Amino acid sequence: MKFIADVNLKPLAKRLRMLGFDCFYNGGWSFPDLVNLAIREDRVLLTMRNVPETKNLNILVLSEGNTSGQLRQVTGKYNLTGEIQIFSRCLVCNIPIVEYQPAPDLSDDRLPPSVRERRLPVFQCPHCDRLYWRGSHVERMLSSLQDDGSPHTSVNP
Repeated sequence: MKFIADVNLKPLAKRLRMLGFDCFYNGGWSFPDLVNLAIREDRVLLTMRNVPETKNLNILVLSEGNTSGQLRQVTGKYNLTGEIQIFSRCLVCNIPIVEYQPAPDLSDDRLPPSVRERRLPVFQCPHCDRLYWRGSHVERMLSSLQDDGSPHTSVNP
């Protein structure tokens, strides 16, 4: 299942990405451009605008004003519980992340010393090269997802 979020739904797009769902977001795109991309790539358009339904456009008009409620609406409408692959996508690029292969001497200065010392598994976005690992921030993110009422089953990084 692929989504596209309109300009007002950046926090929702990020939460969907945390759960492993493909959710395109670009705050600089016009609404007609988002509609065209949604149709072209067979994405569900997530919006809070009242948009007339068309046979070519799969759209979910969200009624909830906060991110938690929006996320519950999306996951409930499409029964996404069994498809969650938490922390499997880049939160910036929306690309699936892959296992990072550091230099044998672990000299990559992008990794904090504690990550290098503990030899934690590290993942990387193949598009933007952003690195991800399971640090204390992951627990905060999991807590925010639980506060949203998001079901999740396993953690990647």
